[in-house]
Amino acid sequence: MIQQNRGSFNFKELSYLQSFLIVGSLIAIGFFLQFFVGAVNVTILKFPVNLIMLLLIIVLIVTGHFKHKNNSFVVWLSSAKAAISSIVGFSVISLLMGFVTQEESNNKLVQNFGLNNIAYNWAYIFSLFILIITLGFATIKRIYPFKKRNFWYILNHLGLWITLTAANFGFPDQTHLRMNVSTSQFNNYAYNEHGSVFGLPFEIKQTDFKLINYNPKIAIMDSETSMNNINKSTNTVEVTENNSKRLKDWSILTTKYYPSAIKVGNNVISLDTVGSAPAAFVQVENIITNEKTQGWICSGNELFDKTSISLDASHTLVMLFPQQKEMSLGIEIVENEVSKLKTISINSPQNYDGWKMYIFSFSDKKGKWSNTSTIELIKEPWQPFVFFGLGMLIIGSFFVFWRGKK
Repeated sequence: MIQQNRGSFNFKELSYLQSFLIVGSLIAIGFFLQFFVGAVNVTILKFPVNLIMLLLIIVLIVTGHFKHKNNSFVVWLSSAKAAISSIVGFSVISLLMGFVTQEESNNKLVQNFGLNNIAYNWAYIFSLFILIITLGFATIKRIYPFKKRNFWYILNHLGLWITLTAANFGFPDQTHLRMNVSTSQFNNYAYNEHGSVFGLPFEIKQTDFKLINYNPKIAIMDSETSMNNINKSTNTVEVTENNSKRLKDWSILTTKYYPSAIKVGNNVISLDTVGSAPAAFVQVENIITNEKTQGWICSGNELFDKTSISLDASHTLVMLFPQQKEMSLGIEIVENEVSKLKTISINSPQNYDGWKMYIFSFSDKKGKWSNTSTIELIKEPWQPFVFFGLGMLIIGSFFVFWRGKK
């Protein structure tokens, strides 16, 4: 048992303000290191380094609790003061991810202090470590000596501890790749965001592609509005045949609508073929001046030019690109001469050998006839532990809340 010397600093007497100052100082040191040293190189923390570090933290917590539980520093780490101050510190740093865009920035202050890259920031790492340690001490204090009434508290706090450690210590082991697939050949090479190429133990080929769109929308674009802003605008109407709609000062009647059409000379014909695009024949009347005009409008694509109607000197009627309603990609995976067929859809990724596969993109030129696609492959080996911890946290929180009300 460690005995406290009379002249040593007594952490037991720290107030809430002093606890916040300690946590705040650690975060300040983190920003100091970020400014002068640069971002944390998390790649060196990949398995097994991250697992070793986690085991050392567990040993530190267990040893501190059972061997030095009367040490004033351990008592402080196990206290509500340390827990609350570390939770607040970590929460503030985490909130910066939401307030500051996590991408390259031209702002020197943001760039130098790593506010646009919080996950690699020393301040984030320090706030995470102090939270994991204080939460660990607070949890083990309830585990031993065990009392039945503490069970849901333990489940709640241990679940939070597992979630935090698994999500953060597992972060360096995450792999995000993209692979181009086609109907013509198999491919077993993928690349990351930096363009580095990786060979995979399996190969993939596209077998099928299905795309169903919503009816496109039409909008009136003025000289001060970009196409990007129109796409985000709510001032649009969906194309519906033989239905009159009003947009701003114009009444718009759609007399013909072709979900798939091509342009032949000055004519537009309905034809479901490669490169076709939605088209509509509309009659437009200005409600104020009674001026009328009519013609074809088309959203277009890379093979079929966009067609619009000029309403006056500053307004143009346009058709927007249709939004995707359903999309699925059929693939064949071959590994060691064993073939498996899978279908990836927008809301239903597929799993294979620890990889999650998502549809990333397809050929815009060919649309629903796309014979080439890009899939995103994500491997997160620590994710099951994150979900396990979240399950414990949710169950424990529910019963803690229920017992409190009771």
